[in-house]
Amino acid sequence: MVARPLRHMLVRFAALITLLPLGLTALLGSLWLLPEAEQEIASYHRQLALTIAGQVDSYFKASRVSAVSVAAVTGQTDLAVVQKAIATNLQLLKRLRAMYLVDATGRVRAVGVSNMSKALQGDLLGLDLSRNELFQKVRASGTEQWSDSFLSVVGGGLSVAVAMPAGSNVVIEEFDLAHLSEFLHQTTPGSEQLIMLIDRHGQVVADQSGTWTAQQLNLNNIPLIRERLTSTKEVRGSLVLNGVEMVGSLHKINTVDWWILV
Repeated sequence: MVARPLRHMLVRFAALITLLPLGLTALLGSLWLLPEAEQEIASYHRQLALTIAGQVDSYFKASRVSAVSVAAVTGQTDLAVVQKAIATNLQLLKRLRAMYLVDATGRVRAVGVSNMSKALQGDLLGLDLSRNELFQKVRASGTEQWSDSFLSVVGGGLSVAVAMPAGSNVVIEEFDLAHLSEFLHQTTPGSEQLIMLIDRHGQVVADQSGTWTAQQLNLNNIPLIRERLTSTKEVRGSLVLNGVEMVGSLHKINTVDWWILV
């Protein structure tokens, strides 16, 4: 039997006594503290997504007010009054790209387009929009309708449009979504958060930096994003973007049936 110095045995025993609690602490941390931290992060993201969803919803509600104001004067027999109301709204609301008054036959009777000369705007009078999907939905339902995101013909950027009935006419207005990315940038509390607005098809239509929007990225291939199709208010879980694992929370924007992802 090999004799071991008592001092060595005592040192090893002392090390064991010291390291054992540390090992148990690390084990408990992995089993309890990390899940607890993930839960706190998820809760924070949920509150942030809920707050921003409310702000974006208010953004869209405020945007539609200009269409309401024009619809209110469409009963005027003098189209010059309607044309002036359209021009005033274009000056006041920078996110507003274009506005049209369309009659029951689908013809444009008054129009305003941001950053377009009056001569070119005049060329749009009489334009036939009877086959426009948004116009047809309003005529069929008699209610306000929002479009999907689309590339604007008159501005070239990503846009969204709202249409609402105005007696026998329809008022259509188009908004530049680049302004919404600026809005998200202003409301983002820190650089570590990723904030995206996703339309009903899963496409990123706005984000706080504009990077993801410019790529016209569709996120429907991500399981967490697909889950929103079977949910009405909220979706939470993990996701991977650009090879980075993240914790995400999705909340619905009721006005336009889109979603905010934090």
